[in-house]
Amino acid sequence: MRPVLPCLVLAGCLAVAATTPVEAASITFIAGTFDLTGIGNNGLGPDPSADELHVAGFTDTFVLTEADGVVHRTVNPFTYVVGNTGPESDAGPLVNFAVPRSFTVNGLTGSSPSISQMAQVDIGEDFDTYEFFAGAGVLFDLGADGVLLVTPDARPIEALEGGFLSASFQLRAAQGPGVETPEPASFVLLASGLVGAGARWRKRRNR
Repeated sequence: MRPVLPCLVLAGCLAVAATTPVEAASITFIAGTFDLTGIGNNGLGPDPSADELHVAGFTDTFVLTEADGVVHRTVNPFTYVVGNTGPESDAGPLVNFAVPRSFTVNGLTGSSPSISQMAQVDIGEDFDTYEFFAGAGVLFDLGADGVLLVTPDARPIEALEGGFLSASFQLRAAQGPGVETPEPASFVLLASGLVGAGARWRKRRNR
């Protein structure tokens, strides 16, 4: 009787790499508000009025598939109010601050309670310029629909007094229940076991 152990072990190898495919997911995305006052004035100019940042809430519903890859979408409209700081105000240092918002997807809170990105204001004599940096990604477990990664996008230096913030969305397949990805060393040991089992079978057959 021929041993069947190598075939069973190999089948186990194939099962380890299995993931649950994702066809498409309907995404309802909600981004919270954020307000910050008293920024963009270093006190060196004749006018004490400071800048203000107002980020409005936003809701969007769209369909996303794994094949879409990384998709960039608008997440928050914002208004940047520039104060009239006047001469000598551009001698101050850059102003850095965080812009947190509460993000929910399909009613679920992600791996972090909020998504935050850093921003920077360069105080000028006639006008101030600002820049938004890319934030850290947050994962949302959508169950059978897979895992959604949301990452705030960077926005280049601008002197505009408003616009839209954006974020990238990527849907990934959810790994099957109870399936663990083995370490590379486990694959080496498993392969060694297969070779050894095959050698023993050949010896037994040649007798």
